[in-house]
Amino acid sequence: MGILDYLFGRSPPAPRPAPKVSVRRYDAARPANIAGGFSAAGGLRSPYDNIRWDLRGLIAHSRQQAENNDYMKSWLDAVVRNVIGHQGVRLQNEARDTNGSLDKVANGIIEEGWSRWGRLGTPTVDGGLSWIDMQSLVVRTVARDGAILVRRYRGRAFGPFAYQQQLLEIDYLDTDLNIEQPNGTVVRMGVEFDSFNRPQAYHIFARHPSETGGRRSNARTRVPADQIFLLMRPERAGQIVGVPGSYTALRRLNMTHGYEEAAITAARVGAAKMGFLEQDPDAIPSDPKDIEQEETTDTGHIIREVEAGIIEKLPPGYSYKEHNPAYPTGEFGAFMRTVLQGAAAGLGVSYATLANDLTGANFSSLRAGKGEERDEWRMWQRSIVEGYIDRTFRDWLPMALLVNALGNLPAGKIDKFEQPKWRPRGWAYVSPGEEANANQREMAAGLRSPQQIVGERGDDIDTVFEELAEARKLAESYGITFDPQPPGHETGGTPPPDPAA
Repeated sequence: MGILDYLFGRSPPAPRPAPKVSVRRYDAARPANIAGGFSAAGGLRSPYDNIRWDLRGLIAHSRQQAENNDYMKSWLDAVVRNVIGHQGVRLQNEARDTNGSLDKVANGIIEEGWSRWGRLGTPTVDGGLSWIDMQSLVVRTVARDGAILVRRYRGRAFGPFAYQQQLLEIDYLDTDLNIEQPNGTVVRMGVEFDSFNRPQAYHIFARHPSETGGRRSNARTRVPADQIFLLMRPERAGQIVGVPGSYTALRRLNMTHGYEEAAITAARVGAAKMGFLEQDPDAIPSDPKDIEQEETTDTGHIIREVEAGIIEKLPPGYSYKEHNPAYPTGEFGAFMRTVLQGAAAGLGVSYATLANDLTGANFSSLRAGKGEERDEWRMWQRSIVEGYIDRTFRDWLPMALLVNALGNLPAGKIDKFEQPKWRPRGWAYVSPGEEANANQREMAAGLRSPQQIVGERGDDIDTVFEELAEARKLAESYGITFDPQPPGHETGGTPPPDPAA
């Protein structure tokens, strides 16, 4: 109590309660020296804010690695090889009549027309790509850059099917354009949205920005959203543009590339430089005539090239000092393996695929690794089929019917004819014998159908049956019995085990 409180009889104030100590429930949310790599500010940004500042740097670094890093190129090649393959994603149309049976005539016409449209020179406005080329390029670009633009053109001026496309890298989108418009729409990273965040238009440069000497001198066009596909694999709700699929592995791959190059350079220099000529400081100076014919460096040091079987006499006052570098050391391989294992995890592939290294691999590890990896490829396939291939077909079919590019199929029955089923590539079994026996047992038990088994391999059951029928007819014409049976059917016993198992 103070002196004024004592003189005027004021009671002392009530004691304040002790402040409550706030305890974080998650250790990972607590700032600490050991967790210095965490940054709460960046993690709480919206997808728009988080990407707009880093997009150009991510794309530039990803392209630089794709052009110079063997492992990055290996991953991109693996994406195209496994998602698209050499045949591309194939169409099997399943239009049906009113009685539920397949309309084989209409399906055949549509599939044949789709194949003709996909030939080299037809599907793009510049005539430079086939449909399989486009699929491969789209997948590679989305993996490398995170997104790609596909501009769609309709009308009789665009090929025999009145439909073509143009592939544009994400550089053509003016990602620096961010404005609020008087009509209530908003432009974010070059994409115009309405009040429900539905894309209304894309603001596209007429030429690639690097070809104009600056963005200000490049004309920009507002293209309605129904003329553009923006293809990406979003990772956050509300994401406007995708980011490279290698974004977590880029720094590691770059450091690995630099480390490997330095190690190779050190090994090459060490292998080429065998030793030194060292002058004894106490020796009598050599006569200049003895060394005037010697080849020297810019600093005056003598250079000697040694040939096999040659014994030389050194100049007076010089001795030979051997150079025996010990680099790269034995830890080089283990270090590279550890680093690439982390990069492979970030890229969604197995270490064996990324590094092309089967050291220590066995049947069990290969089967487990390939199984996880193929699930990742199937997710890529679903993304590219839903986002690009199926939408392209639904663009193409109405135009092809309108210009009578599909024979006499009536355009009024578009709902009947528009029944695509897509067959992406499949993969051979890790252990063919074991898998075949398991499939046969499951079919006998009614747990699997031939369609499922053939579909997993990327084939069409109708095509398989047609080829079998043709093979049987051909065999009969030569007087040969065509009756393939699994091993062991002669005795009724179980098939012998597969050696690889």
